[in-house]
Amino acid sequence: MDIEIVVLGESGKRVLSDSRIRIGQDPNCEVSLQPGKYPTVAGVHLTLEMVNGAVSLARGAPLSGETFVNGHPAAAGATIRSGDILRLGAGGPELRIRLLEQEAYAPPPVAHEPTRVLNHEPTRIISGTTPMTYSSAPPVAPAAAGRQGYTTEVARGVSAAPRPAVQQPAASAAEGEDMSIVEGKVKSLQSILVVCLLILLVLLGCNIWQSWELYQTRDEVQQLRAQAANAVTQFTPALDQRLGVFEQRMDGMDAKVAEAQDRMVKTMDAQTKREEDRMVDRMNAAIPAMLDKYIAGKVAQARQ
Repeated sequence: MDIEIVVLGESGKRVLSDSRIRIGQDPNCEVSLQPGKYPTVAGVHLTLEMVNGAVSLARGAPLSGETFVNGHPAAAGATIRSGDILRLGAGGPELRIRLLEQEAYAPPPVAHEPTRVLNHEPTRIISGTTPMTYSSAPPVAPAAAGRQGYTTEVARGVSAAPRPAVQQPAASAAEGEDMSIVEGKVKSLQSILVVCLLILLVLLGCNIWQSWELYQTRDEVQQLRAQAANAVTQFTPALDQRLGVFEQRMDGMDAKVAEAQDRMVKTMDAQTKREEDRMVDRMNAAIPAMLDKYIAGKVAQARQ
């Protein structure tokens, strides 16, 4: 049996007749998807198995990733019918499966039969010597459709013969496929909306938490400011008093430093004068002796 596989959103289709069809990103798969384009698809995501003309998800090969059939989660052994939409992973690619032989032998849709309008006969008037007799029957309410599919129509007391009920035309395979695609898209949109709503709720919660933290921080900063202002108010007089005492001490220190400088100058002057006097005394004592010695040396040289 030929199986047609179409990746929705991509051009081209694959018609396979293998008993086992592997689908995934592995290049060895019968249906190999483009690597890296679909992150939710595994190497061998799933395997289709055909047994006695029926197609299902293979039981012997466990599913490597999450698989949805017409928007519903599917497990190994799930039956695949013609027109089903497989989605590989949440938000992954969608594949339309068609069983070509089953569609070829499917019964044609029943044509719509137009509604018949029953004509009633006019009331007959019998003239003559015989008494007039009206044979019209009392009106009968229309019967609902029974299990055999027959209805009864009544027009002005005349009961119409039962006729087969009008059957609605069966939906074509294409319409079923379109409806499956639409249902899959709607469910995908619902999932996306739910995720967006959850993200919005998380962001709202984070915003509320940050607002509360900012409110608490603002209160703490205000309390610290008030404490700092109170501390400054309390310690300012004592600080001013200590600064005044320090300035008074500094004024006394200036006078003492000047006095000490004067004493040092006087002491140094006295010491310098004493040293000068000592040098003069030494020179007065040493120079005459040196002159006498020099003259004696010259006299001795002259005598020789």
